[in-house]
Amino acid sequence: MKVANVYSYGIIAYEMITGFPPYPDIPHDEDLAMKICNGLRPKISFHTSKLITRMIMRCWSARITHRPTFKELEDELRKYYIDYKYYLREGKNKASEIGIQIKKAEEFRLLNYSNLPKSMNEKNFEKELEKSTESFSRIITNDDIDEF
Repeated sequence: MKVANVYSYGIIAYEMITGFPPYPDIPHDEDLAMKICNGLRPKISFHTSKLITRMIMRCWSARITHRPTFKELEDELRKYYIDYKYYLREGKNKASEIGIQIKKAEEFRLLNYSNLPKSMNEKNFEKELEKSTESFSRIITNDDIDEF
């Protein structure tokens, strides 16, 4: 497989994690293509799992020799899956990379953010989410789902 395909996989993984296409507020033209070639990458939210963030960032590496192969990605995702199954089976007290990420996510969720001011882009976020959901639902039909 070509390293450009690994980069594209990282973009798809980003879209799956965030629910948004990359660079939604930048025209998709030659200028954007040049910026990407010069190192522009989508921003990943700080509360995204570090395991997933690290995997996506490796897919986007400007040095193509540093990008993982699809076999390496498969092995990495399989390890996360096995770790997660072990975590569920053996309990939350066993140390594993996935277990540490789950504990961090649980701690983050329990923090009290009720006294923070409303986000300036809250309304825009809802509109963007609605637009992207509508466009996504037009792309995938029930017939497409049956093919899987």
